[in-house]
Amino acid sequence: MRVLIIGALGKMGQEVAKICEESGYDVVGKIDKNDDIFQIENADVIVDFSTCDDRTDYVEYARKKKIAYCCFSTLVSASDLKRMKGLAKVCPVLMCPNASRGINAILDMLKVCAQQLVGADVVVCEYHHKQKKDAPSGTAKTILNFLLPTFNDAKVVSCRVGNERGTHKIEFYLDDEKIEITHQVASRRVFAIGAIEMAKRIMLLPAGFYTKI
Repeated sequence: MRVLIIGALGKMGQEVAKICEESGYDVVGKIDKNDDIFQIENADVIVDFSTCDDRTDYVEYARKKKIAYCCFSTLVSASDLKRMKGLAKVCPVLMCPNASRGINAILDMLKVCAQQLVGADVVVCEYHHKQKKDAPSGTAKTILNFLLPTFNDAKVVSCRVGNERGTHKIEFYLDDEKIEITHQVASRRVFAIGAIEMAKRIMLLPAGFYTKI
């Protein structure tokens, strides 16, 4: 697998490069601000952890090369989302703000909760480091979208504290019961591992817009 990393100088971009090296995958391009993506050849898949607000060139590159695009950024503008959905007509596109196995397992759990905990009050609490730009996090928004069809009053509480790597709690309150699902990250490495695993899988899928694979 030949990987093109966007946001390569960021903490997650560097983690992805390490995982590729350990796993024997080729990193054929490391793109950051002001780099020319069109000079990169022979990529099989794009892995994007950048925080840019204009992915026009990146989307056009994927369209031109007809390769899969995996975006794991929690900062995606409305115009970029529109571009991604347009790209999905000709290439497989994954938009996933959290690549960890644990969060994706929790999303499956929430389907069961929606069936069995109707009427509960729900709070999503998310904790991240002080430098994180967005609040609520992209993961918290994804969780909330899973909950809202059933739990109309579900809300998110965001905290930015210390060097917290990422904790998400979903709390369900019934009259005399509380159910809590917690996911806590000890290392950013889990996101890089998850991203590479998803990149491998999406290359086998047909063109389309995916949020979970």
